[in-house]
Amino acid sequence: MPTKQSLYAKEQEQIIQSLIDILDLHNRSSFIRYHLDRDNQLIARVMSLVPSIRLYFASSAISGIAIIFLQRCLHSDPRETCGF
Repeated sequence: MPTKQSLYAKEQEQIIQSLIDILDLHNRSSFIRYHLDRDNQLIARVMSLVPSIRLYFASSAISGIAIIFLQRCLHSDPRETCGF
């Protein structure tokens, strides 16, 4: 049986890209959770992705989003935005 990763690779990449856009990681390489927790518009934008994340990512792979992101960041030039 095909996995969600193989079936929905394009959708998963779009969601990851959306998170990068929302968190403005094109212009900076990190964010401070303190600021995220206090920005209701940012929280709403991130939370709007939850249904798509549940649909296109296996529940056991949710933490995999962070792993994929970290792997890309670790293998890119620090002056770039994590290879995105």
